[in-house]
Amino acid sequence: TAKNGPIEAGLPSKSLPPEPFPAQANLRPLARFWAQNRPLFSSVCNPFRFPSENKGRITSSYVVKGKVLRSKALARPIRIEYPGAFYHVFSRGDLKQLIFFSDADRNHFLCCLRKACRKFGTIVHAYCLMPNHFHLFLETPSANLSRAMHFLIANYTSYINKKYDRHGHLFQGRYRSVLVDAVSYAKELSRYIHLNPVRSGLVERPEEYAWSSYGYYHGKAEPERWLATS
Repeated sequence: TAKNGPIEAGLPSKSLPPEPFPAQANLRPLARFWAQNRPLFSSVCNPFRFPSENKGRITSSYVVKGKVLRSKALARPIRIEYPGAFYHVFSRGDLKQLIFFSDADRNHFLCCLRKACRKFGTIVHAYCLMPNHFHLFLETPSANLSRAMHFLIANYTSYINKKYDRHGHLFQGRYRSVLVDAVSYAKELSRYIHLNPVRSGLVERPEEYAWSSYGYYHGKAEPERWLATS
């Protein structure tokens, strides 16, 4: 078996294979390569695998002999942005943990949202702040959803980390955004967002929940300029 080379024999080698990750590699060939060469990897490398970013694309990486080896970039969902687009945006706390710890935190999130709307010209048509996630129905006249959401999430996360002396991520991964047809889906989406507290058992009726835009639709208060209820 020695003539087949150190990889086939399961022996460590002083040099790495010339192409450990073929150009056409994707997730399945990568897993097959790892399984075939497990003895070599277990003896010569730090078995540390992590995702990395490369121009907006996710790649699978391995550290071998102190060198980072990357496979072909795995596809990352592309955010479609164009002027006048409507989105259902939502994000959950890391490990489904709380993202709001007091009413002051909720007020600060809405303050950050208001600043994002003023800075980037986005329009909020509906919102709901749940204990461990939030929902937004947004319109982006200037095709800048990513910039507006980065501003919102970064500022709020910084506020929470500083206030509670915590570190790390507050939200679980990237926020989710779904492009919607406002003509045919606006009412259904607004109903879905405003009924979240009812479905979760926090209140019996949507108007009883203070941290959604439902009350503005029923004239309980005058909506701010960044919130469109018509």
